[in-house]
Amino acid sequence: MVIAIIGVLIALLLPAVQAAREAARRMACSNNVKQLCIGMHNYHDTYLALPPGNLDVYSVAGQPQVNGYNESSINGNLPSGVTTDWAMLGWAVFILPFVEAQQVFEQVKFNAGSFTPLKTFDYFGTGGIGGPDYGNSANNVAASLAPSCFVCPSGQKAFATGTYKDYSVNGGGYANNAYPGNPERSVKSSGNLTGIFHKGSDYNFSAITDGTSNTLMFLERTGYSKSSTISGTTRTYYPDTCFNPFFVVTDGSQGYIMTSATATIQYFINPPKETSYDDPNYIVRSTQSEHPGGVMVGLVDGSCRFLTQTIPISIYDAIMSRHGGESISIP
Repeated sequence: MVIAIIGVLIALLLPAVQAAREAARRMACSNNVKQLCIGMHNYHDTYLALPPGNLDVYSVAGQPQVNGYNESSINGNLPSGVTTDWAMLGWAVFILPFVEAQQVFEQVKFNAGSFTPLKTFDYFGTGGIGGPDYGNSANNVAASLAPSCFVCPSGQKAFATGTYKDYSVNGGGYANNAYPGNPERSVKSSGNLTGIFHKGSDYNFSAITDGTSNTLMFLERTGYSKSSTISGTTRTYYPDTCFNPFFVVTDGSQGYIMTSATATIQYFINPPKETSYDDPNYIVRSTQSEHPGGVMVGLVDGSCRFLTQTIPISIYDAIMSRHGGESISIP
């Protein structure tokens, strides 16, 4: 009888213990987002603009050397001996000195192109985009040194420590169809995205006319996902894949969060992990966390809060827009 009572008590206490642990992890996640927001603000104070979402090649000074749009023709414009193909250096590398990671920043070879330490999604059925020979190996070491503030304590640890991140920036939503399906890979002049980060972006706070307290800057995007593709009636499931490498990205959608890619395709909060890459809600551009019920977000003004996954898509899209003119506050 005594053993049975003890068993019942343990069964009653266990959910409470788990809830307390998740509350602590969520608080730690909020602290991470806050640190990243401060890093962005310090970068903005120094350079009078936010960093680009990604670029192909950087100079040692941290400014863009090449901002190629078409990967098939970019290599002719690169410095001698440098190739990038799809691999680009993302926003995370820019703010490293501003999140107490100067030692990692100093190891990045900005004039050598990027390097992918992980196999990410296999677009072409060739065994995986990425791998140890993809990009420039000069940044192999630096690309595996992500500071702890880039990793959510609730996220699944499916990859080597330091090789991925669990946070992404606000790319916004669909604005036009100049680059169908992948507007986040376009350059600033195309006006494809409504958010504040994309390829070659350099917005300052004055460009966020909807208000810094009404516009998201960071959202969670767990590095771990599962995915599948379908050809005819045959679906192929892939093992654990990384859709959010630390600072090297093999596609423009890595490191961004979007609410839509076309007028009809929308990306919701916390889609199922095995949602197909080629389905309307595919996971690569959606915000996603391991926290029950929603994701941690950071606003442009530096504040943090928890965004529930039941938020109406119209409101979600509005708070991702930098200049939509909506009079909507963050729920």
